[in-house]
Amino acid sequence: MKWMFTVLAALPLSGCVYGRLDEIVEDLFPPDFTGDEITRKRVAMTQAIDAAFATLDANKNFAPHATATHDRCYREKDNWKYKRSFAHSCRFRVTHFYGMNGDFLTTMLGLENQLAADGWKLPHYTLREVMTNPYDGFLGDRPPYITRTTNGKPLVSNLRPPDGYKKGKLTLEIIFAERETTDLFPLSLSQYVEFEAVYQRFDEKKQRYDQKDFRDVPTVVQDITQSYKYVLAISLQGTYFQD
Repeated sequence: MKWMFTVLAALPLSGCVYGRLDEIVEDLFPPDFTGDEITRKRVAMTQAIDAAFATLDANKNFAPHATATHDRCYREKDNWKYKRSFAHSCRFRVTHFYGMNGDFLTTMLGLENQLAADGWKLPHYTLREVMTNPYDGFLGDRPPYITRTTNGKPLVSNLRPPDGYKKGKLTLEIIFAERETTDLFPLSLSQYVEFEAVYQRFDEKKQRYDQKDFRDVPTVVQDITQSYKYVLAISLQGTYFQD
């Protein structure tokens, strides 16, 4: 009977050792993130994002101003919330900054209609929900909704942005601001590749490949708002490699 207890006691330890060895092997022999295979997939994702943006850039309500890109490969790892089915994940993100005038409500609802017509799957919390039944992260859905203000003035940047729109392998996210907006962090953050956990956006320890071409957001906003009231950041992101 003693041998049975010895085996049972060793099982959890052997699992931990095996799991750790598995991670060590993955770290010793990572994929070639600049090799031909991954480069081909990266180029294909870039082309898919560019094609999706072509329709958005043709919208005459939006004036294209600046573009930011982020290409990042990350060493994934299980945690208390997420169980990975792969060791590495490579994602490409492109953010376009637009200027916009006119009626904000009408233009945003028109944008969502355009996305739906182009085959994008609407999220649970849509632009229509943002405009007609806003949710405040501090107050929840308790009516009456009290708009948060900036210097005493309600701004579109005080609204919660909609959830991400999905189409195939792509996710589309929207952030908006206006001339009087003082908190530009959401616009800056929109340039970063998004992962399941927020901390992964800034975790360099498990970063395996990183290419940034970011814009200085305060300068972008200043330039746009010289001619336009609103600033719109639309980001498209796709995962092009997992192993």
